[in-house]
Amino acid sequence: MRSALAVVVAALLCVLSAPTAQAHSIPVSFSPAKGAKVDLPPHQVSITFNEGLTEGGEALTVTGPGAVASQWNTGSATIHGAILSTPIAQLGGAGVYTMRYRVTSADGHVVTGSSQFTLTRDAGGRPVARAAEHHGIPVWPFAAGAVVVLVCVVVFAVRRARGGR
Repeated sequence: MRSALAVVVAALLCVLSAPTAQAHSIPVSFSPAKGAKVDLPPHQVSITFNEGLTEGGEALTVTGPGAVASQWNTGSATIHGAILSTPIAQLGGAGVYTMRYRVTSADGHVVTGSSQFTLTRDAGGRPVARAAEHHGIPVWPFAAGAVVVLVCVVVFAVRRARGGR
């Protein structure tokens, strides 16, 4: 029984003390720059990362300004090495615009984030669509998976302690 308890304690320590990976892609620059105030609206936005990206599942949207944000990107996001970019329509009113991104790192992990810039002058453009709500990735599947793994470890440890019955 002591060996079963030791296995359970060891499994819990491994699960609870596992370090998070630090090798994911990290944005090193944004165009327009993070927090920038621009007079002329860009025709494209881009983000440069610290390493090459894996194609598939990438997204880059531009929304804003105001309480009812509108979407401004006119095409799909594209990856060229370490650069994620997308064309955007002529922006509308002055205000804060948000670039939201999702990419897959070279290590296979999905990285998400956002950056904002401010358009200081009304540009008169019309949005492509009204922006959808963004809720992120749900956490519950990961928690459920951890519980299943823990239950399997406990069952294995108890059976082994009883002599494999």
